[in-house]
Amino acid sequence: MISNIQPIKYELIKAERLTHGEGNYFFGYYDMLAWNQNETYHLCHKVNFWKRIPTKYDIAEIGMIDVKNSKYIKLDTTTAWNFQQGAMLTWNPKAPNDEIIYNVRENGKYKSAILNIHSGKKRLLDYPIASVDPTGRYGLSINFSRMFDFRPGYGYAGISDPFYKDNHPQNDGIYLVDLETGKGKLVISLEKLWRYTKKSLQEDKKILINHITFNTDGSRFVFLLRYFPKPGEKWGTAVITANADGSDIYTLYDYNVASHYFWINKKELLIYATHYDGLQLYIRAFHIHDYFLLPITYSFALPAFIISRYSINLIDIASDCFYPSYSTRGFFSFLMPPLGLSTSPVYLGIT
Repeated sequence: MISNIQPIKYELIKAERLTHGEGNYFFGYYDMLAWNQNETYHLCHKVNFWKRIPTKYDIAEIGMIDVKNSKYIKLDTTTAWNFQQGAMLTWNPKAPNDEIIYNVRENGKYKSAILNIHSGKKRLLDYPIASVDPTGRYGLSINFSRMFDFRPGYGYAGISDPFYKDNHPQNDGIYLVDLETGKGKLVISLEKLWRYTKKSLQEDKKILINHITFNTDGSRFVFLLRYFPKPGEKWGTAVITANADGSDIYTLYDYNVASHYFWINKKELLIYATHYDGLQLYIRAFHIHDYFLLPITYSFALPAFIISRYSINLIDIASDCFYPSYSTRGFFSFLMPPLGLSTSPVYLGIT
């Protein structure tokens, strides 16, 4: 433990520690809702290390924090997780106070689980989930093994990619999963995406889906299509949207620099990307070539978004906190990095 941590000079928002005791606590990505609808519970993962990439043997606890009592409640465990996005842990929109959704590894396959936090009843879906339709009807699934080969911080260790030697397989890509039945189907193959985008590249590339997210009514989704770079090369990113059934594919950005994004509504996307005015925050509407440039410039760090069901706030992640989550009553939570401490606590702020 280090002893030279300086006190906060300008505390504009009062922060209250929610987790206590041993262990490292974190939630996941900025575009997932950690709070239940009643804003009494905050989802989190708990692990016993933080200085390395998880292996197939590492277990993460799935839990939630009773915010009023600052009490951690263990719900389950998983071996399908990473530090960037956890196990894609989120609340089921159809039961936003009762059920959670998260990824697991069972019998040599990645799947997702829907768990009732009160009864403990759990059912498994045939595919791991990367995004949940806000109506709670569908999920989107991608190849997390391929992701691990590309960026271990975002994929899962433990299962080899069956399409490892195929640069753009016909039988892998984006899957639409029925959250009621647990069944899914391939709606856009990587081969189809390669044929759609290859004109922008000079040579054959191995491609994958990195991030994917439903819009606000589940009618459409956006995803980042990236390629495995050669040694010393930086990958390129194509930003593409499509209808929920995989139809009407449309390119917002061809292979270039693009990163954090968030749906403002069912037609508009806030994204940090290279466009006509350089690397900036833009608001883009799918099927429309016009764009709106936000009057904010980030010259040295990526922006992060504090999100709620009704609003978006921007913060600068050059600060000392990671991926905050926001509630409708003005609460937000954030993970404070360990900084040499033995634990990583979760904090609550009141805006």
